Amino acid sequence: MTSYRSFGMFGLIFLLFGILAGMFSGIWNSMYVLAHLISGTSMLALYLFTHVENLRESVTGRRTQYATNTFVYTGLTLAVIVLLNFMGARNEYRYDASEQSIFSIAPQTALLLEGLANDVHVLAFFRENEGQAAENLLDTYTAGSDRFSYEMVDPDQRPEMAQQHEVTQYGTLVVVYGDNSTRVTDLSEEVLTNALVRITGAETKRIYFVTGHGEPDITARETPDGLGQLAASLENEGAEVVPLLLATVPDVPADASLLVVASPQRPFLENEIGSLGRYLDRGGRAWFLLEPQRSDELVPLLAERGIVVGNNVVIDVVVQLLAGPSAGVEPVVSDYGFHPITEQFNQNTVFRIVRSIEPAEELPDGITASTLASTSSNSWAESNVDLVFETGEVDPEGDVEGPVSIAVATTLGPSILNWTMPAIETAPSTNEGPGGAEIQDETESTNIASDINESESQEITEAGANATAPTDLEGRIVVVGDADWLNNSRLTVMYNEDLALNMVGWLTGGNESTISIRPRARRASRITLTDTQGWGVFYATVLLLPELVLLSGLMIWWRRRR
Repeated sequence: MTSYRSFGMFGLIFLLFGILAGMFSGIWNSMYVLAHLISGTSMLALYLFTHVENLRESVTGRRTQYATNTFVYTGLTLAVIVLLNFMGARNEYRYDASEQSIFSIAPQTALLLEGLANDVHVLAFFRENEGQAAENLLDTYTAGSDRFSYEMVDPDQRPEMAQQHEVTQYGTLVVVYGDNSTRVTDLSEEVLTNALVRITGAETKRIYFVTGHGEPDITARETPDGLGQLAASLENEGAEVVPLLLATVPDVPADASLLVVASPQRPFLENEIGSLGRYLDRGGRAWFLLEPQRSDELVPLLAERGIVVGNNVVIDVVVQLLAGPSAGVEPVVSDYGFHPITEQFNQNTVFRIVRSIEPAEELPDGITASTLASTSSNSWAESNVDLVFETGEVDPEGDVEGPVSIAVATTLGPSILNWTMPAIETAPSTNEGPGGAEIQDETESTNIASDINESESQEITEAGANATAPTDLEGRIVVVGDADWLNNSRLTVMYNEDLALNMVGWLTGGNESTISIRPRARRASRITLTDTQGWGVFYATVLLLPELVLLSGLMIWWRRRR
């Protein structure tokens, strides 16, 4: 009888490729699949028919029993693996091992998803095979809430849906929440989360930046000293950023969620100080970013509310390997106080030419104050500011030793507040552009102040007399001894932006759950060593390790010589 031994091997190969082709293509009646299945089955059947006796002997042999046991154990192992994968697919668990958790949603996003009252459905309009990044991002949102779902839509195949939702470009996300919807074209967690904030009905915060005293421009995003990128970050958080020429209005507007005084270079007028005082007394929220040797007229205003603004510059000693210690005015801060702003924050921030800001030793009744950030124990508050700026030299003798407090958060309770009705509801529009106007000279300043005092002081007094204070009255103030740490050139250095947004979140809130680290981007992984750790690395790598290698070599040479 003709031997068909090779038919068994060829038959298995034809069957294997026929089955694989059918599984991957999903088309089992194609010529390729049918030819391979028929040929493979025929060849395998012919082989089995011509080798029946050999197969009977093989089945009863010892080798066959061993092989059978091997196949059984292998099958059981594969079955367990398949079962574990099936259970894992049905019960998903995510673990992000990256340093900045760039593959996970931010805590702020997670809290928002947990608090969804209704279902959110996202339509992602991408061409076929072009929306993988969007799917990865949306999958993280889906894992965060059962109320969040999404659907990938190819606008070329379903143009009616693109027309219905007014989608005109590829890569658009349409977020649908009840009867409301909004479109997103920037594929990032920050933008998508803030779209959810807007569409779910969260209140828009109105943040006023005081102008008229040489403050940095909040519309300039390209110049290093501008605050345009900070303003953009606040807008991405769902806030409305507005300039306020305080000298031209009788009072801080009633719709102010937060008033920001950032790096004024010229003194405030008397009527402006009065407006600030009334605003703080009625439970206003204020954020002061004060540079050294500036804003002396604001010091008494803050001192009355338990905040001591130092007339100094913080000097920090940095130790560099092979270079020794050196004094600098750009402290890196990693020491934070116990406060909702810093409760979930333990990252490094860097400041530039910062003054001390401390809570008063004896706080008035109704006021609580907490240190937010302090410099290292190697720093001190240099009181001879002129020496630092004129000669670049420092004199640590007689100065306040570190750690030095450079940021303070204060809460004003109802017992210390004196609520008055705001004189205006909102700020009038200006024709000077979004950056606001600058007061040109002292004469103009005096005229503005005089006009306002004469025409509006009586109205403010009468309004305050008839005012009824809110039941949940509470004032909040944050003071930082530097403003340059938030300009365009430094906002994204280390974690400056995160700390700033945490401050704003607490000041404009009342709900500390909104305080969290923002969505992170990839950045170079760095390690910050203390002085002791740095010298330890130096001795271990530069001295100790070569010394051990040299001693080991000498011992081996000595033994061989003997």
